[in-house]
Amino acid sequence: MYQFAGKVSAKLYGRGLFISLNGFSPDVIRSLVIGKEIQTLFIDGEDLILAPEGHLTLGDIIDRKVKAAQTKGLIYVHPISGAEKKPQAHY
Repeated sequence: MYQFAGKVSAKLYGRGLFISLNGFSPDVIRSLVIGKEIQTLFIDGEDLILAPEGHLTLGDIIDRKVKAAQTKGLIYVHPISGAEKKPQAHY
């Protein structure tokens, strides 16, 4: 994850989209937001299932996540409600 974020930040106007079907740990979310410019957004399996079920297109999901990052500084949100998702500890 950190290598991916590093590659994105090395690009002029770079933006990354990281997909994990099982979500993200609190440490990953915290390390990519605190004191840094937001350039990476997170999508999980719950988000992805919205497209084939007809709730949102993949483009809509990404647009809503970009808007949340720009307006609220959040990189892990539910694309319909806009509420911040709580990362889960993975053991």
